[in-house]
Amino acid sequence: PIGSPGGTFLTDAVRKVPTFKEKTRLATWNVKGMIELGKSHSIIQQMERLGVKILGISESHWKGSGKKLIQDTTFYYSGSPESDGVNYHGVAIAVDKTINNNVKHFLPLSNRVCLLQLNAQGRHINIIQAYAPTMDKDDEEVEEFYRDIAAAMRLTKSIDVTIVLGDFNAKVGEGSQTEVMGCFGLGERNERGDRLLLFCQENKMILTNTLYKQPKRRLYTWISPQDKPERIIRNQIDYIMINQRYRNTVKSAKTYPGAYIGSDHSILIADVQIKLKKLVQPKSRTQIDVRKLQDLSVKGTVFQELNENLDTISMQHDAGQVEENWLTIKSALLGPCNKHLKRTKAKREKDWMTEQILRLMEVRQELRDRNADKTKLKELNNKIRYECRQAKEQWLKEKCEEIEHLQTLHDAHNMHKKIRELTGSKKQTTHYLLNECGDIIVETDKQVKLWEKYIEQLFDDDRVNVEDIETPTGPEILKDEISYVINNMKKRKAAGPDELPGDVLQLIEEKHLDKLAHLFNQVYTSGILPVD
Repeated sequence: PIGSPGGTFLTDAVRKVPTFKEKTRLATWNVKGMIELGKSHSIIQQMERLGVKILGISESHWKGSGKKLIQDTTFYYSGSPESDGVNYHGVAIAVDKTINNNVKHFLPLSNRVCLLQLNAQGRHINIIQAYAPTMDKDDEEVEEFYRDIAAAMRLTKSIDVTIVLGDFNAKVGEGSQTEVMGCFGLGERNERGDRLLLFCQENKMILTNTLYKQPKRRLYTWISPQDKPERIIRNQIDYIMINQRYRNTVKSAKTYPGAYIGSDHSILIADVQIKLKKLVQPKSRTQIDVRKLQDLSVKGTVFQELNENLDTISMQHDAGQVEENWLTIKSALLGPCNKHLKRTKAKREKDWMTEQILRLMEVRQELRDRNADKTKLKELNNKIRYECRQAKEQWLKEKCEEIEHLQTLHDAHNMHKKIRELTGSKKQTTHYLLNECGDIIVETDKQVKLWEKYIEQLFDDDRVNVEDIETPTGPEILKDEISYVINNMKKRKAAGPDELPGDVLQLIEEKHLDKLAHLFNQVYTSGILPVD
């Protein structure tokens, strides 16, 4: 007891857990594959209908790993290697656009386990999506699965909110309340259920969808193909777990069997009281579109205004005024560019999905809600598949016509851009750092130290230091040298931190290169570099 002669400290007796006020709805769902046309859009539609912000997906059947933006939802996925001939397993996490900016890391650990880390107030929120081997797989494969989850758990901190969710193909049963589960499970426990509870004990996790008294239809997550009214076969094999320290942040956890996705699993949803970190978006700099210089009237206007600005400026000769001289020149050059060459915000390309198909999906859900005849539901499913194929084919045809039109205009840049978009060759991949032992490093301070060590080793030099040369400078930089370099710059190359592409520098008249020569020599002799 607190205050006893034994001297128990309050900090040891009561662990202060932060309280959060904002609820975030997250879920897990075995969707039985996402390769079918329209499946991803149907998932997004269900997320919006149910208010789910983060959805863990089992059996995505997507190969490789990376992320895909579909409509306004980002899918982070981890699947089998691209070289495999068969699509199988695969996990993914779908994140709503309202919280996608909070994603800090995504780690595809295997085709059964992935980790998504979010920035929250004072800590991280770790989402581990898992898909366990089915009952026909041997114990070694099951142990390998739990080793993958353990590897993900090692990347988290005890202070973090860690949520493990997915299809575990295990039954923990009902009627036995412990520190790792409640007494409102379903059915009888099996060996895989014992293994799952052992994992919870080792990692101090608790099964949230066994904590609340619910009707059985809110507990089962899977319906057997042999399920019949006279012989009901429904099990609870999908779970959402959270570390025991934060068990009170979970306000509910139950299934929504009415949600339709063409799977024998029901979506399992938990309302968790967590507060994500409010991120301030940095002010983006104005981007210059040098392709607008192809219009001769625009090019002439920029050329005239740019050189008129350079006519009016005067250079400071004090060695300490390098920054002032540079900003004067930069302002003279960027002014006309921001006025006439400002890049217009590109509209995001609309994908092949149509409003008509989305409406058919809504009708399908309405039929499911009314327990309509299965024949009608099957007919509507076939119609949706047909409409998806037709819409995708029409979309591809229009894209090919766009590419052919760009080819007739000899617009190679946009033509190849469209081809890359169409073929998907520009793939969004995820990256992570490994240390010398092959362990993944996710903490920012450790990543910085790892980079420092790598760069030190890369540029390590055992040579004897050379004595300083008495004459600190050589011949001055000539205007002709600057002219030669500018004129030989490749066109349409990205600008550096100064925001000035080479195409703009090539518009400077010869007489104004003296100002650049003065600036460069001032930097050369003083050793002072502009901030840019």
